[in-house]
Amino acid sequence: MRDNVKRSLTWALKLGVTTLALWWVFRNVEREEVVSLLRNSEWGWFIITFLLLNLSQVISGYRNLGLYQCLGVELSPWMAIKLYYVGMFYNLFLPGGIGGDGYKVYWLQKQYKSGVKKLSASVLIDRMCGMLALGVLLLGLASFLPKDIWPHPAAIWVGPTLLIAGIFGFFFIYYRWFPSFKPALWRSVGLSFVIQVLQVISVLFILQALGIFDKALSYLVVFLGSSIMAVIPITIGGFGAREVFMVYAVELLPIDKGEAVALTLSFFMIAVASSLIGGLVRLPKPKPEPVVTT
Repeated sequence: MRDNVKRSLTWALKLGVTTLALWWVFRNVEREEVVSLLRNSEWGWFIITFLLLNLSQVISGYRNLGLYQCLGVELSPWMAIKLYYVGMFYNLFLPGGIGGDGYKVYWLQKQYKSGVKKLSASVLIDRMCGMLALGVLLLGLASFLPKDIWPHPAAIWVGPTLLIAGIFGFFFIYYRWFPSFKPALWRSVGLSFVIQVLQVISVLFILQALGIFDKALSYLVVFLGSSIMAVIPITIGGFGAREVFMVYAVELLPIDKGEAVALTLSFFMIAVASSLIGGLVRLPKPKPEPVVTT
């Protein structure tokens, strides 16, 4: 009972933070501009984005499979993809705060008894690989921005320093604390880069749909930065956190607040549509605990 109350309070807090963030965002942008951009967008590009984004989700499920196999989980690729979609659905629509990752751990533990700690570690590694790829792409694209946008010449070296430290830290943590997942290391890292590149292409399609493709580099950098913010579990599905980051980024890069918010809203709505697929997926019921008789 206490756990249920705690999860409900956590979800309510996230809902409150999300609402507050969106209220602040729409106080600081021209709502009419955002609505106009969305209304006049080319919706065919959104359909292509939806398909491409779902391709990245399918690959994400396959990436998870490699980590599960390190724990002896005999899961088919199709089942791993289905489980990933269910997790996406629960991340957005399951009240109570357990989230998609928590449900995946619960379901796999009931089915395969692999250990909650090890299954939770697979979730953490999955996130780490995604963040590594995201960080490398972000700093790589940022290196093409005009040098005069940085507040101090020394700031140019912050990115490469963080990149080197991040890569070193990733491999140190992976080999030091997660040795049982070594067989899946390069597969997970490689697929993470494929996934992030597909999402970058998805953003380019959204920019084309909104008619702001000419500012693609700046928007890509800011969007990838906002994706890091969205990982922090303080809002529902990162909704609100991305938009707040975008509004602040206007002070650094030559982008428009309304256009930036239209971009993140478009991406979020397409992601929601993808997540709805998980609500149609049916997984085998978790195996019941054996009854012990005396």
